[in-house]
Amino acid sequence: MESTFEGVTAGVGARRIWEHAQFGSGAVTITESDYGRLVRYRVVVGDGQLSVDGTFTVESTASGSRVTWLEEGDFGWNPLMGYAARRMPEAQGTQLRQGLERLRRLVEEP
Repeated sequence: MESTFEGVTAGVGARRIWEHAQFGSGAVTITESDYGRLVRYRVVVGDGQLSVDGTFTVESTASGSRVTWLEEGDFGWNPLMGYAARRMPEAQGTQLRQGLERLRRLVEEP
């Protein structure tokens, strides 16, 4: 999905905005960051019809690191928003896996 960035480039306040024919317009903004341990963010789609708070946590393990992704939101009573929520893992999952793979390569490969 094509997107642009505005504001700061990293950490709290960094923001990515997009416009997509299938998934609509929206923005994701980093709301909290603890380097190497935690990132919290807020996703707003459209004019606020859908908002989600998410968290990535990183834990050290014996074999490396474990990254956990959690998203929570209130989609109201509109059944179309419930449908959109069900499609979030599909819509975001591939991009998140690709981003984690790029991060792994940066950390592990010279």
